[in-house]
Amino acid sequence: NGEVKGTSNNIGGIAAYLQYATVEKCINNGTVNGERNIGGIVGRTYFDSTVVSCINNGNINITGDHGGGIVGDANNIIIKDCINNGDVTRSGSGTNKNHIGGIVGYVTGEDTKITGCANTGKITNNTGYTGGIAGYLSSGTIDGCYNTGLIKSTDSYAGGITGCQQYGFTINTYNIGSVSGPNFVGGVSGQLSYGTVSGCYSAAQITSTGTDVGGLTGRLANTAALQDNYYDSTKYNGDANGSISETAKPTQSNNNGVTTEQFTSGEITYLLNGRLSDDTVIWKQTLSTDTSPNFDGMIVYYDEENAKYYNEYSIVTITFDANGGSGSVESTNTNESGTVDTLPVPTKDNNNFVGWFDEEDNKI
Repeated sequence: NGEVKGTSNNIGGIAAYLQYATVEKCINNGTVNGERNIGGIVGRTYFDSTVVSCINNGNINITGDHGGGIVGDANNIIIKDCINNGDVTRSGSGTNKNHIGGIVGYVTGEDTKITGCANTGKITNNTGYTGGIAGYLSSGTIDGCYNTGLIKSTDSYAGGITGCQQYGFTINTYNIGSVSGPNFVGGVSGQLSYGTVSGCYSAAQITSTGTDVGGLTGRLANTAALQDNYYDSTKYNGDANGSISETAKPTQSNNNGVTTEQFTSGEITYLLNGRLSDDTVIWKQTLSTDTSPNFDGMIVYYDEENAKYYNEYSIVTITFDANGGSGSVESTNTNESGTVDTLPVPTKDNNNFVGWFDEEDNKI
């Protein structure tokens, strides 16, 4: 819970440096301050290490490079089921491109896997690469993660998931946090170079004072692959990619701008699941409460006859006890949405009806 402060490298809320080791189920609530390789849980991780089921609630303040809500610098490790709720802020001097992310600042190593992680904190960088999950993904995989925090760079390369993805894979991941910066700004990645982004979406506000801004990526370069992704064109009314470099030969297929209504209706959840509705699907959405796809809601089904998306609820019979009142039905069944369209209103002499209550006396 206390403040951790250093004037140099490798500073973490739980551990400074991790190699051939595991940090599991740890929580940091304190502020962490330092220059380089600064993390809410671990400053720097290296080779065959694991950070799993950890939570950072403390703010991270970095004056140099490689700052993350969970890990500052990650090389060939596994980061799984971690959550960052703290703000990560880079405010030092200098013009070098720095790497600041909600989960990890800088990621390298083909065996690095960031899975099931979430960032809710505000990520701010004054020089360099800024991302909701990773500032810079040199190689490795981001899978099943999401960002809801605000991403802001006063320099180039800001993305809802990665500031820049050089190689590696970003799959089944989403961003709903607003993203802003002057150049190379994207709902998923500021720049995608040789890597792959597939089965992802952004439903975020995206703002930029420059021209390289897109619903999915700020810029596509080299042999990037962008496949089966969606962005909310109601919130960002522009192209999927801000620009494509002159020498690039990217692979693109089925990347679409769709409306907010298509997100809230369940349509995008259904499409991300490959039009499947079974226990194997990744994407879920409880249509009565969720405005976009996630990993914790209900399976979405499609009624072709009525062109309607829905959740499948078990039919429940609700019994009413009017406590001596009259004119009320005794029971009713829930509809396909798991709700009751209308509740009966009983009458009773010399009494006013104030509402229905459950068995624990909670008003419905």
